Amino acid sequence: MMILKNNPQDIEIAGEALRNGKLVAIPTETVYGLAGNIWNESAIAGIFKAKERPSFDPLIVHIAKPEDLPLIAAIDSDSTPGTVSLTPGTEIGSNCLSSENLRYLEQLIDAFWPGPLTLILPRKSSISDLITSGLDTVAVRCPALTLTREIIACAGVPVAAPSANLFGRLSPTSAQHVAEQLGNRIDFIVDGGQTSIGVESTILDLASEIPTILRPGALPIEAIKKIIPKLNIHEHKSFELPTAPGQLLSHYAPQKPLIFLNDNGLTNRIEIKTWLQQIDAALQNISYHPNESEKTPGTMCQTDKHAKHLGSEQKTISHYKIALTFGSARTLEVQDIGLFEAVIDLSPERSDINAAVRLFSLLHELEAGPYTSIWTEPLPKNGLGLAINDRLYKASIKLMK
Repeated sequence: MMILKNNPQDIEIAGEALRNGKLVAIPTETVYGLAGNIWNESAIAGIFKAKERPSFDPLIVHIAKPEDLPLIAAIDSDSTPGTVSLTPGTEIGSNCLSSENLRYLEQLIDAFWPGPLTLILPRKSSISDLITSGLDTVAVRCPALTLTREIIACAGVPVAAPSANLFGRLSPTSAQHVAEQLGNRIDFIVDGGQTSIGVESTILDLASEIPTILRPGALPIEAIKKIIPKLNIHEHKSFELPTAPGQLLSHYAPQKPLIFLNDNGLTNRIEIKTWLQQIDAALQNISYHPNESEKTPGTMCQTDKHAKHLGSEQKTISHYKIALTFGSARTLEVQDIGLFEAVIDLSPERSDINAAVRLFSLLHELEAGPYTSIWTEPLPKNGLGLAINDRLYKASIKLMK
């Protein structure tokens, strides 16, 4: 595995590698993606193998510019250079977009592409079943990060690029995160620094009769509703196969228990006691043993000046707990109740954007640290709060209460 930098020579190396069927981890504005040439089935199969991803979980195709969409979706373009004006395609027949959804598509592309919006559309027959998991639809996005689009353009092919992590694990927001999880399973990592948003794209299904949010993400739903006032939000059921990435109920998880409490749960002694009893019953005799790279208990968390350790040698699940809060006032309330050995504020100024930027990076560091369990509660359910809550819930342990 070779680390590449953000310079013309390395971008050319990454592009050539993708053309030749190699696997290249690339930065985007959301998280790092593991990219492979969509026209090379060996590369696509390699993505699933490297990530240990089940074949029923479809991939997102990334394109260099919006004008490339008709290469992927069953939509014909009658556009003039530099514009996107679309007419329904004919390949999928009954699965074509309605005229209303086609109009929405044009408006969404104009407003949000390049950007963190993935669209579910009828697929071209040339798109591999491996990418779509056999579905008649395909997930497509045009990333906002210039470096990402330069790499794809240099490759000369669209790429499939799920998050560059092991399946179900924390999403990577830095090249180091990718290297730690995938290492020599892949060929190259392009180091573009820390991602600017920190949560994955919003996924919107336009192939449905009524446009439907399949995954909340980096583009707030409120922004989409300005274009599509009547918008469904899908709640995935455990027995359903996914129709888009990130829908499984257990996902994005650290290797330590994360407990997602009810509203204001971090100061609810009864709720916390109930959880602790169930955790002890379900996970008794399990303890976490820090590896050699981990910090020892009782030391200040190197990543956050707001973290306060009280120090403990105990490493059972019920002890050495850390709480993640939102806002300085709430942080003080949780500290005052004295139930946690450390408290970290995702955003003292209560910025959902800042909290999103910190989320996965912080969880990676807590996963490697001495804490035995991570506790949190919902953020306000607006802006990026909905996406953050979605990730925290999916990362959490699920016990009957």
